[in-house]
Amino acid sequence: MGYLGMLPGWLAVVVVGRDAAQVTGMMWYRVKMFGGAWPGAAAFFDVDGTTPAATTATAQTAGSASATTASSTGSQASSKAAAGVGLPQMKPLMVSKLNTVLIFVLVAGCISQEWQGVPGQEVLDILEYSIAGTTAASAVAYVGLYRAGKLLPAAATPVAGPQ
Repeated sequence: MGYLGMLPGWLAVVVVGRDAAQVTGMMWYRVKMFGGAWPGAAAFFDVDGTTPAATTATAQTAGSASATTASSTGSQASSKAAAGVGLPQMKPLMVSKLNTVLIFVLVAGCISQEWQGVPGQEVLDILEYSIAGTTAASAVAYVGLYRAGKLLPAAATPVAGPQ
């Protein structure tokens, strides 16, 4: 819609940029979970621990990692990661949910304006700035949670991939 001129380019850049940063951050975290080594596509994209190849590979790691992690603090989290649990479940923040709703309303409004001429441009402008604000607030909130150590558990114990 930004390409077609229905939305301002700056808004498309803000929203897509924030999403790209989230995906990049999660991929970095996932690589860090595997100790920086590529575990193979099956293990890397096994986010819930159910892919047989990834579960087998991580279960093999669990046997060797359990002796190493049993004496350290946080060994439950390490052994769960090594047992093929996958990624920790994340819950979206309320500001992110609001942002998503506003985006859907804006998309519907843009389509309606092109089709029927309503709503007026003033309504779409308000939605655009609201989306920019909630996108920025969401990004700041996620960065704050990450820095406080409350977004994701530490990926200190690498999980080995298939060998």
